[in-house]
Amino acid sequence: MRETTSGATCCLTNCTCTGAETANDSEAVVNLEEAQTVTDSLRKTLAVKIPEHLINPNLAKNGEKFSLAEVFKVLKRLSMQQGWQADYDYYFNELDGYPVVYARNTNGRHGKLLQHVKSDNTADGYFQLALLALMHDKFYLWWHAGYNKVTPIVAAGDMKTLPNEVVTKVKPLDLVPTVAKKPDGEVVVSICVFSEWDGVSKVPIHMKATFPHNPRPEMDGAEVLAPYDSGICY
Repeated sequence: MRETTSGATCCLTNCTCTGAETANDSEAVVNLEEAQTVTDSLRKTLAVKIPEHLINPNLAKNGEKFSLAEVFKVLKRLSMQQGWQADYDYYFNELDGYPVVYARNTNGRHGKLLQHVKSDNTADGYFQLALLALMHDKFYLWWHAGYNKVTPIVAAGDMKTLPNEVVTKVKPLDLVPTVAKKPDGEVVVSICVFSEWDGVSKVPIHMKATFPHNPRPEMDGAEVLAPYDSGICY
């Protein structure tokens, strides 16, 4: 690990990642206890069983589908823009199935969900918005869509969810999420995530400090901290 000019720590020796801080950036502190609680709750909220009728067109609709309102009950520092609500349709074919998430207004107009979500403009609010950007469509993943599953890792308490060989690699690293405010009004939140096929990576999520925030996870700019491949094939 090295220390940046702003005093923040970076897990990579020669960091050139998209979210790297500069001397003019300011780092906001995330409430780690709150972040851990929120992440745990969100993980449990999204761990819902796929209704059989969604993946078997021959079956009649049975039971209620998952509501995205449950996500906002967990991410309490976020809210939908007035007049809009979060909704989704379910895409299914023989190879995979997944939710197609969007925002819908009172007139039935559709838009991109993340363009209509507001935060409270605190470090913890930006963290929750970044978490939503990463996880808003990570439920009801069927078969090949499972390759898109990621698990946020924000503190030592998440180690129990990782394979032993990955735990050994990441124990010396700082996995705490960071929030960097840039002079141009941009905010970069960095969150570590685990994937069964990539291992642990630090993902930068770029957003505007004020609404509309338009958070954008830069998956291509993620830095792999602990490579891993479970060998699971769908």
